[in-house]
Amino acid sequence: MTLREALKDWAWLGNFDVFEIVRTSCLGDVILHSEAGDEYILNVDGGELRVFDEKEKEILASQHNLIAKMEQHGLKLLPGKCYGLKPHAIFKAYDPENMYVATTSEYVSFMGNFYGQIKDLPDGTNARLVVKS
Repeated sequence: MTLREALKDWAWLGNFDVFEIVRTSCLGDVILHSEAGDEYILNVDGGELRVFDEKEKEILASQHNLIAKMEQHGLKLLPGKCYGLKPHAIFKAYDPENMYVATTSEYVSFMGNFYGQIKDLPDGTNARLVVKS
């Protein structure tokens, strides 16, 4: 699966075919460039598309601390990989026990599918996560 194909699982949020994929972060966030020249970030753990402004760029630049922390616990990234939250840890802290090394496109796809399924639930709703292979 390619990253472009994975973005199809985010169709509920918008048409990602109109964006150029610039790069991804160590957390699988996708930096996108619009035809108008604007930059956006698809925050896959937060389930939202935001303007890629200076604040977002600072957050992305500071991720080297997170990478160092994960590497100390044996979670090393290779090309095409990102840190993903384990299913039981979605909405929890970026701690090594909550993380794993994922294939970026598969993680982006999973999170898009996940958020697409829960997007209409009110905040605070109890839900049961069932992972099928």
